[in-house]
Amino acid sequence: MRETDLPSPNVGARGFHLRRVASQAISQIEVSAPSYTGGKHPDASSLRAFFSACADALIPLDATPDDENA
Repeated sequence: MRETDLPSPNVGARGFHLRRVASQAISQIEVSAPSYTGGKHPDASSLRAFFSACADALIPLDATPDDENA
């Protein structure tokens, strides 16, 4: 995954680093997935759970109405 394929998290300089590291982690899974049975990388679910936990941690801080978070 290219870094530019992810939206900016809009949290200043750390946001650019976050976007870069996230795209690298996703890319690592994408590149190595074909070598696993069915093209499914065993660590993909762990990475997905990590990103979901990140998103969940922001829910109480999000000023966007619930209708727009769905």
